[in-house]
Amino acid sequence: MAGARAQTRVDIGSLTIPNYGKEVELIVQYELDGMIATKAFVLKRRTDREMEVYFARGGVPPYPWYQAPYFPFRPPLAQIKG
Repeated sequence: MAGARAQTRVDIGSLTIPNYGKEVELIVQYELDGMIATKAFVLKRRTDREMEVYFARGGVPPYPWYQAPYFPFRPPLAQIKG
């Protein structure tokens, strides 16, 4: 049994995405502890400009963990005890 916040990778299939597709509609149905749940996603293709803004050198991806107060992560310097 997995502990809290544990992650398990499972490859459950594959999906063909056409070269010129602008979005992919995806429905995932899963069972957890005997209960069946469904989650729908619409995955949109990023434009060349979005790719540059988000992922080029100095870019910031549009994910919550790349936004304040989480990003930029600047941990305090470790102090050397002497």
